[in-house]
Amino acid sequence: MARQPTATAKRPRTPTRKPATRKPRQQRPPKLDEAEKQELARAQELEELYRPLRDAAEAELQKTKSGRKLLEDMRGFAREFGEPGKGMTDRETPSEEAGLRLRERLEDFRSSHGDQFVEAHARHAHLQPSVQAVAQLLRPEMATQAVWVSETSPTGSMLLQPKAIPADVRAVGVPEAIPADAGTITEGLGGPPPPLVHSCATPPFARKDEHVTSAVIWDPDRPHAANAFPDQGKTEIGGNCYSTIVIQIDGFFSSAFVGQDFPVPPGPTSYETTISYDWSCSGTGAICLGVAVVNVDLAIVIDKLDGTRETHAREISLFTVPGFGMDWFHHESNDASVTIPFTRDGLNGTTRIMVGADGHCITAVWGGFAEFRAEAVVREICLTST
Repeated sequence: MARQPTATAKRPRTPTRKPATRKPRQQRPPKLDEAEKQELARAQELEELYRPLRDAAEAELQKTKSGRKLLEDMRGFAREFGEPGKGMTDRETPSEEAGLRLRERLEDFRSSHGDQFVEAHARHAHLQPSVQAVAQLLRPEMATQAVWVSETSPTGSMLLQPKAIPADVRAVGVPEAIPADAGTITEGLGGPPPPLVHSCATPPFARKDEHVTSAVIWDPDRPHAANAFPDQGKTEIGGNCYSTIVIQIDGFFSSAFVGQDFPVPPGPTSYETTISYDWSCSGTGAICLGVAVVNVDLAIVIDKLDGTRETHAREISLFTVPGFGMDWFHHESNDASVTIPFTRDGLNGTTRIMVGADGHCITAVWGGFAEFRAEAVVREICLTST
């Protein structure tokens, strides 16, 4: 989910805290915007997608005495796991204490019963949702733009990353491409004319935006932040969330951007922006029943300041952990760059380009924990007419 930033002018600031440690204001219940509500709804649909596999595994466990005992222990664990969550919602238990107790109980239960549970699921692996089905549900806006490369663990966890489909391959009914050696009237004897607009910005950038919507239950001692440092070109985000028998779906949403306004003259309508950056991200998910989701990306927002804007996502890591799984991932890209073409109406004005880290974690049903963190260092933002 690439959140739309509402950039504000830079304020002088000297960072004094370690990365990803600022404590955001917590709301109970959190006030979700429409995009965040949509992500929670998608996580619930994903849990339903995994339900046939979960039901088949439970039926498998019912066939043996040890399996029936495991299921009985799970029901008892559900009640036990809900105690810290209920204390949290009743404001009787501090969030850090509730988070620690939930995570410890989840890890203990998985260490005792995980192997048997995984074996029951393995016998019905054919019911595992496909990579395409998961990607279509969680990132439908990219359904026709990418194929998804997946890493899958024995417990069914998936890390999905998109590989772009070239425009000429996915387009339908596009006129034949002009041969590469064909000349045009815009080319003189000395080659193509220089662009009318070519402007680059490096840190310090002039704008920033930060946003956090915290989960109902989250651990402030673990990474959580939405920090933007325009003087460094650095953005960092993090968050964690839990689900219990009391709070069966919850999410933590975080984004941070830096950016610049670029004046543009009347005339040109075709542009491209090139962004140079470093990127790193990681995530963890652990679940007893249901599903945990971590979704992080480098988000790029091109705001034409005429009421229209475009949002693009790169470095996408879409991570899912189904029932009784526990996994993590880490991804880096250094000295990377991306070029994105766009058009505007040709009137003079300003184009605002914001770049940063955007991410969230969601746990659905009960007995779940998820966390994420990401950092983007934006080295340069360029705008060029084409």
